[in-house]
Amino acid sequence: MTSRSLERHVTIAAPPAAVWQALTEAEELTRWFPLEARVEPGVGGAIFVRWDDADQGDSRITIWEPERHLGTVGWAGDLREIVTDYYLEAADRGTRLRVVNSGFGRGVDWDEMLDGFGYGWDFELRGLRHYLERHRGTPRHVAWVRLPLDGTRARTWHRLAGPGGWFGDAFARVAEGDRFSATTPQGDRFTGRVERWQPPNQLVARVEEWNDALLRVHLTPGGCGGGAIVWLSTYGAPPSEVGALAERWRNATSVV
Repeated sequence: MTSRSLERHVTIAAPPAAVWQALTEAEELTRWFPLEARVEPGVGGAIFVRWDDADQGDSRITIWEPERHLGTVGWAGDLREIVTDYYLEAADRGTRLRVVNSGFGRGVDWDEMLDGFGYGWDFELRGLRHYLERHRGTPRHVAWVRLPLDGTRARTWHRLAGPGGWFGDAFARVAEGDRFSATTPQGDRFTGRVERWQPPNQLVARVEEWNDALLRVHLTPGGCGGGAIVWLSTYGAPPSEVGALAERWRNATSVV
């Protein structure tokens, strides 16, 4: 009676077979979801996902119905005891994917985890759609940095996305669907369109530079490690240049 659930869905212009592969093959998973993945397919198998030492999880596969339904339950890491169901349904010119997480309890820590999963899927499902519709079959290279919070969440958000922040005035007055143009203190230029605007928690935007990349700025809840993440998923960009961008970001931690 105390368990709570979370649901998100997305429609993708790709066949169910392609979406199923993106959910169940290790190489495909790393093109939109974690940085590392391992998969032992079939009921009783496992899916391991990892971003870094502070953010990883291992799940047992409980349901394996190709192109229809994948079910897992976490047995280690952040996913422990969390049930995840992925439902695939053929839709007009593509696939409708519904993701349901259940097993969340009640209390402040659970509230923060529930929020973290919600913001996570708001980004990750856009990342899946971005990959399958615009870069299918292309390896992903990611520039990202995790920054500690300095002061309140509102203050940190302002210093990242507010007027005069890391992205200048690009996100000072925007809404979902608006175009933006930003130049960071390191001289990197980003232009494109805002896809998700959830201050002071998260923004997601498509970036025309870096060969049509996906940008995320996210303040994680304290129960999920606490901090600020700046992330850029790139496809077809030179790995050395993506690595250099990540290094510039790591050297800019004083911004927050």
